[in-house]
Amino acid sequence: MDQLKQIHAQIITTAQIHDALSDSGDLTYALKLFANIPAPNTFIWNTLIRALATSSNPSAGLRLYSEMRRRAAAPGKHTFPFVLKACANSQSAKCSEQILAHVLKFGLDFDSHVANGLIRTYSVACLMRNARKVFDGM
Repeated sequence: MDQLKQIHAQIITTAQIHDALSDSGDLTYALKLFANIPAPNTFIWNTLIRALATSSNPSAGLRLYSEMRRRAAAPGKHTFPFVLKACANSQSAKCSEQILAHVLKFGLDFDSHVANGLIRTYSVACLMRNARKVFDGM
């Protein structure tokens, strides 16, 4: 019964975070909810990284991704497009290279969503040769 209550609580919290971001873009409230989740699932991490990547402070999305890695939460193929968007929006070429290393580590370099994120990030950073290389590999 305790496990069922934990699952129910996580479902409610996940829905609240999603609603906070969908309805009003209230990142402050969503981050407060997130801070109270002992072991967030990948969907919750992705939801917040995506929201932060498109916020006025995309570097916060990168910091959240770093926290995700520190807490040993496994990023998935849906995580990297959001992280790459945060890289592009923060205009950090170094960031894109670091994330590429993670993409390769997880074997997601052939995923079309991840590849599109890499192309966008490289293009924004004016690394057209890198963008072309990813495009040609698709």
